[in-house]
Amino acid sequence: MLRLIIILFFFAKVCHSQEWTDIHLSGSGNRQVWATSELPHPDDDQEDYFAFDKRYGAFNLFDKDLATAWVEGEDDSGIGVSLYLRIPENLRRIDIFNGYGKSRSLYEKNNRVKAFKISVYTGVHPDGYLSENGLGYLAKKYSQEYPLHVKDSFGMQSLEFPFSWDELYAFRDSVIASYPTDHDVPMVEAAFIIQLEIADIYKGSSWDDTCISEMELYASYLPGEAYPDILNVYTGETNESKLYVDTSFEKSVLLIDDPGSVFQIMEHTSDNQWVSIIKMPANLDESRVETEWLIVNAFLGKIMNSEIEKKERIELTGPFYLIEREGITLLEYAGGEIILN
Repeated sequence: MLRLIIILFFFAKVCHSQEWTDIHLSGSGNRQVWATSELPHPDDDQEDYFAFDKRYGAFNLFDKDLATAWVEGEDDSGIGVSLYLRIPENLRRIDIFNGYGKSRSLYEKNNRVKAFKISVYTGVHPDGYLSENGLGYLAKKYSQEYPLHVKDSFGMQSLEFPFSWDELYAFRDSVIASYPTDHDVPMVEAAFIIQLEIADIYKGSSWDDTCISEMELYASYLPGEAYPDILNVYTGETNESKLYVDTSFEKSVLLIDDPGSVFQIMEHTSDNQWVSIIKMPANLDESRVETEWLIVNAFLGKIMNSEIEKKERIELTGPFYLIEREGITLLEYAGGEIILN
C-alpha cells in the first residue's frame, strides 16, 4: 500500500504540465524498465504493479533466462504496447531475443515483434520522486522517432540505435536548462529513456500474446561501423601481440595491441563475434611460463573477462570452450556455462 500511495502521489504531482511526461521505471542503474502492459498470472501480486518477480513481467528481459519472457497483457496482439528503458549514454545497439525462447515450439506458438517504433526521452529525476522499487522521472520527448525492424529469428539479434548522440546531448542540455523554470523540486540526475512501441508482429500459431525473452543494451560496437560482418579473426603474421579482424567493410582492423604479450587463438564462434585466446609473455625465459585465458568480443573490440566476472559474479578461469546451441552462444568454463549473446 505504501508503494501505491507514493506512486499515486507521483502521478498527481507531475500531470500538471503538458510538455512534461511522467515515467516511472522499476529497478536501478541501467536495469530500469517499465511496460505499459504485462500478462497477468494468478500468482502475481495484483496490488504491486512494479514488482520485480512477476511471471511475465518486464524484468524477465534482463534475467539471462530464455525460459522466461516479458509478455504483453492486452486482449489483442499488443500493437501499441510500449517498453520504457533507461539506456546508457552512447548506446549503439540493442540485442534482443525475440519471442518466447524457452523452446522453438513456444516461440512459434506465440507472437513475435516484427517492428518497433523507437522514441527517446530525457528524463529528469527530481529529489524524492521514488518508490520502493524504482525512480520517477519528469521527461520530455525528443522530436524524432524511427522504425526498428526485427527478424523472425530464434536467437539473439542486434538492432542498431538510429539516433545521433550529438543531437541527443544537445536535447538533454535544453531539457535540463528548462527544468528549473517549470519545477521547484531540485533535480538529482538526468537520464536517457527509450520507448519501444510495438508497431507490428509476426503472428503465433496458437496464442495472440506477443513475447520478448531477453534484451541487452550496448554502448559501443566495432569502431567505425555498426554491426559489420566479421569475416576473419587472426593474429599478426610477424607480430603475435596484435589481434586483427577483417570485416565486410575493412580489412586488418586492429582490435588488441599488447607488445608485452603474444596471443594464440583457440576458438571462435561461427559469426566470429566471440573469440577465446591464450595470452603468454612475449619474452620467454627458462622460468615457468604464466598463461592467461581471455574471451574477446570482436564486435566491441575488447577483452570481456572483467565485465563478465562482474556481471555474472563469478571467477572466470580457463580453459574456455565456446558452444553454439539452438541459436545461443555459451561459454563453458571451470565453473559451468554462461550465455554470451
